[in-house]
Amino acid sequence: MSAANKAKGTKWERDVVEYLTPVFETTRLPRTGAKDEGDAEVRIKDYLRLVLEAKAVKAINLADFVDQAVLEAGHREDRTGVPTWGAAVIKRRNKSVGDGYVVFSLEEFREFLVAVAG
Repeated sequence: MSAANKAKGTKWERDVVEYLTPVFETTRLPRTGAKDEGDAEVRIKDYLRLVLEAKAVKAINLADFVDQAVLEAGHREDRTGVPTWGAAVIKRRNKSVGDGYVVFSLEEFREFLVAVAG
């Protein structure tokens, strides 16, 4: 990954956190190597977290992005003990932050909705 691409990705992570923070407590997560826990965490309730995998790339690969988000949410949940779900947040080229995509697997989305409603 080039330094320019890494800078774009880091900026997207910061932009996503800044966009969500007025509504939910949202923090960037540190990189943790092989057991990475995602790029950002949204605290929905004391007992519920959403891990975001932020992607600012030309070629969108939904399956890989969502798989990575779910895996990293699992790492976060294993370490913290707090139920955690994962979603990819994908930048749309030449659009504002609010126009980005949030992508779940349907199973992950259903489980997340049950947890939020419960």
